[in-house]
Amino acid sequence: MSGLYYVLVKWAPVKHSNDAILTRNILHFSSRYDADEFYREIQVLQYNNAPYFTRLVRSSPQFWCYDSAQVQEAIHRLFLWNLVSKFKDVVSFANANQAQWNSSSNSVTGPDWVGGGSYFIRNRRQPNLYWWVHDTHIHTSEQRRTKFRIQQVIHSDSGSGCCPPVLIRKDKITVDVIPETVTSGAVAGGTQFVSIRNSNSNCLTLTNKPHDWTFEELINKQVGVRWGNEIPEEKGQARPLLVFMPNGGGDEWELC
Repeated sequence: MSGLYYVLVKWAPVKHSNDAILTRNILHFSSRYDADEFYREIQVLQYNNAPYFTRLVRSSPQFWCYDSAQVQEAIHRLFLWNLVSKFKDVVSFANANQAQWNSSSNSVTGPDWVGGGSYFIRNRRQPNLYWWVHDTHIHTSEQRRTKFRIQQVIHSDSGSGCCPPVLIRKDKITVDVIPETVTSGAVAGGTQFVSIRNSNSNCLTLTNKPHDWTFEELINKQVGVRWGNEIPEEKGQARPLLVFMPNGGGDEWELC
């Protein structure tokens, strides 16, 4: 999901003068993936044996509020002191007065991508194409769609607090269907987890055992569409099949 992605970050201490003009920063990233990974990094960031941010609130994917012992200089000092060395390509603009903001790219609509959330999955390049479960097979469709729950398998470094963890590329996840969004036969016998049929076809299917994915495998160019009729019970009905393509033949997908 390359391009230009920005986040508005506001210093918002619990106690401040009502007429105070609080510091705001715009952070520019090369992708949403990078922004979410940056957020996870600063959630657990320590400085002088204490959390760098005493308050970090994610109101939406592109609007965060914080407080810190570094007060309004907290974002600037992250980069000045090289506390987030993995994110050298982030561009930060500060604005502590009522002047006009620097220009930014358009905002992105849609929910936050968090562990335990339920989502439709659609093609980023062609957003009218949704994942759809038919029997236990997974296709793309312009008219129908299935909702999926994405659970994080390991979340030891998912950040602090009681909020669900924001998903990042390296996260191990499982994907299961929301039963109300599929026909009853599709989830008979507990076949509810998205898996790979076999190594010969690599078609996505539903099984009764969780399959461990990484979040990046799911949405970043490793799942693609292939037209075919190799599913026995659908012979003669060529449908677009979702297929695992680990060598980069897939497409980009997004949660919505």
